[in-house]
Amino acid sequence: MRNLFIAAIFFILSPVATAEIYRHVDENGRVHYSDVKQDQLGQTQVELKTEKNYWKKLDISVEGIGVDISKEDVARIQEDVNNVYQFFDRKLYFDIYQTIPVKVKILKDADSYDEFIRANITHYYGRTGGMFFPRLNIIATYMRKDKERFFRVVKHETSHAIIHTTSKFVPSWLDEGLAENMEMLISDQGSLVLNHHDSGSRFVKAVDKKGQLMGLREFLSLPSTDWRKKDRATDYVMHSQAGELTRMLLSSADQRSFLIKLVHGFKQGSRTLTFWIVEKEYVGGMDVLELKWSQWVRREDTSSIRL
Repeated sequence: MRNLFIAAIFFILSPVATAEIYRHVDENGRVHYSDVKQDQLGQTQVELKTEKNYWKKLDISVEGIGVDISKEDVARIQEDVNNVYQFFDRKLYFDIYQTIPVKVKILKDADSYDEFIRANITHYYGRTGGMFFPRLNIIATYMRKDKERFFRVVKHETSHAIIHTTSKFVPSWLDEGLAENMEMLISDQGSLVLNHHDSGSRFVKAVDKKGQLMGLREFLSLPSTDWRKKDRATDYVMHSQAGELTRMLLSSADQRSFLIKLVHGFKQGSRTLTFWIVEKEYVGGMDVLELKWSQWVRREDTSSIRL
């Protein structure tokens, strides 16, 4: 019956649902839902919400500062942001109970963006491609000739916005790992697909070949503050390492299940270091994860992941 209940909630929340849903309480006091009317059960019809009063969970606004943003670019941003939201909602099963405002401010060039960043942060660590400001609840970036790179940055920062709004205890490595993967997220024939992250994969492989890639035990044992410091000190290779590790965990059903469990533990307030969670919850513990990671880093496969 739990499946029927979940299905009923889906219909209640869906803006395009047209099926009729019926509710009844059995002799044991259990509530049942069905899309089949059975008069003998004393069912009552559940009022379905329509698109007119559907609660909008995303509030997307786009503003160009010193630059004109075309309608086509705005539409693409809205589509990309929606795909990222759908990933968290449909694939990671986030219980998003509040509207997530995504306000995208687009500066005309890198210098204007850098000036905006300096004016709105306390500590400046060097030029970045985009940034999410929790205090202002905005995403800032700048227009590029490489439009695909521009759209990737928006998706990356949208992921940070969702994590900040819903799951503040997610560790930095996982926050960045998810964001790196959202850069490559597209929708194809109704399915969400993660394309290969060429630059991230190449960066990790190059550092690994030099023997300079941080070991996974240390990587997953660092508190978030220390992780971010080391990330900055290593030219942000840990961003790419987090992206590749997260991609590995998204690449198969069993590993995806572990990732979902991991994310929800942090979402519920856990502050346990990931290393200890892997030792306890991952099949085979750190030894097996390290083996799979070693194979993953050296793989030649560049295929997409259909979620």
